[in-house]
Amino acid sequence: MNKKIHHFDPWVEERSEEARAKAKRIFDGEYSNFDDVLFMLKFQISRHYNLPIFDPYFSERTFDDLVFELELINLQRMPAEKRVTETVNANKEEAKEIFDDFTAEDDFVDMPLPTKDGKFENIADQFMKTGEFK
Repeated sequence: MNKKIHHFDPWVEERSEEARAKAKRIFDGEYSNFDDVLFMLKFQISRHYNLPIFDPYFSERTFDDLVFELELINLQRMPAEKRVTETVNANKEEAKEIFDDFTAEDDFVDMPLPTKDGKFENIADQFMKTGEFK
């Protein structure tokens, strides 16, 4: 079959080799121009949806849409635990401030400790009625 194609197009081997080299380069993340990046976005999305890479679906999408869609796909694939960890890490400073405020020693100075004589229960009842510790 190759001989027949070669017969009609004498440059088929060169064009095939160029296409293979371009596909390998793009797959390895070596983008030389905007079209290569766009092709890689389409490739990743086509794998997720099981679409052909040249499906009309892609002709209706802008570059920004494709980047957004691929990011959603990647987030969906990420295990939930990792998403939570990343969210916490992204907000680590704020979380540390909240934790530090919550665990500050002076917040607990006036809080009564439980005792065996029922004093704590009386204080808790008092608090439930008045909203104040005494």
